[in-house]
Amino acid sequence: MHLAADLVGAASDYRRALALLPDLVDASHFLAVAQLQAGDVELAAALLTTLMRRAPLAPIAVNLGLARLAAGQAE
Repeated sequence: MHLAADLVGAASDYRRALALLPDLVDASHFLAVAQLQAGDVELAAALLTTLMRRAPLAPIAVNLGLARLAAGQAE
């Protein structure tokens, strides 16, 4: 769904996956990316900040930087 640009459907799928398996890093990351793409930059930044503490991976850091820039938090 995410690749088909159905961001609402994709976010719903990621949330369902996380309800079953809350430690799925990819689902958390892609949920945050979907939120960022949907324009909810504050939520995306919050999700990515939390995720960076658990899994400090380069793609997560890049998306966190993009979310912070979009939110006007260029730090």
